Amino acid sequence: MADYPKIKLTAGQLEADVFLPCPENGFYKGSRFDWSGMADQIKWNGHTFLCSSAVTADMDFRACGTAEELCMGIAGTPGPLGYDQTKIGDGFVKPGVGILRKDSAEDYRFEKPYKIVQPIDWNTQSGDNWIECSQQLLEHNGWGYRYTKRITLSEDKPEMLISRIFENLGSKTIDTTHYCHNFLLFDDDPVGPNYEIKSPFTPKIDEEKFFGRVETQGNSIVFNQAIPADAFAWGMFMGFDSSVDYAFEITNKKTHTAVRIEGDLPLERFHLYCQQKMICPEPFVKLLVEPKEKAQWQTKYLFRETL
Repeated sequence: MADYPKIKLTAGQLEADVFLPCPENGFYKGSRFDWSGMADQIKWNGHTFLCSSAVTADMDFRACGTAEELCMGIAGTPGPLGYDQTKIGDGFVKPGVGILRKDSAEDYRFEKPYKIVQPIDWNTQSGDNWIECSQQLLEHNGWGYRYTKRITLSEDKPEMLISRIFENLGSKTIDTTHYCHNFLLFDDDPVGPNYEIKSPFTPKIDEEKFFGRVETQGNSIVFNQAIPADAFAWGMFMGFDSSVDYAFEITNKKTHTAVRIEGDLPLERFHLYCQQKMICPEPFVKLLVEPKEKAQWQTKYLFRETL
């Protein structure tokens, strides 16, 4: 595979390989996911925790690790800024990417590869255990923003923190959602009954295409069978209290490892997507940012071994 630009962050035994956003030769240059802060792999104490780029490099969506997305536009959630009002052939704004071309009258489809008319430049700074990427759009049809993401590895515990600031520089209110796809895979163990997702709430399956492979047991989401090659499982969950329940833990009884993921904004939606080599819990938060105001939120990842 090509040698894409990335940086290795280290703090004690914790390591994170993070791709750099680059329109010329970056690993991810698509129109869906935020280009910044996409970790290729996280390592701790001899374990690996992510579905790496080696798995996804030839897939349509290509993204890996800690891929994040603003303005997904799924199931009635807001799509990219100005898409509905944009004329065919003109550009609309996808934060974290740039200005994309609207090529038909159909509703926005997050999985569709839209042409990037203008990728928006990134400014990147880093140290031994941190990287910060920022992107700014001053104005496009009344939309404007400054988006900053910082990834920090803790010096005193196996924890990674992703902090974000989203400032509205335009004249229009930004009402959207943000989530991390969380392409996880523990020590390359295929997704199946070894995995469990534990939550502080009792999850209830809503819309789903799990094909009998996934079910709930009390406060857990469990797997009845391994995900076959070239297959998937996907669904949405209800049952959480958005004021307190953005916290969950993914465990693996074969690798004896776990990752606890906590957010500091209310949980807006909770989705789960899986293939054989990726387990992807997707927590959404709502962003409502008035002109000249900003939203700040963060996510903690705590890595540990289990008995």
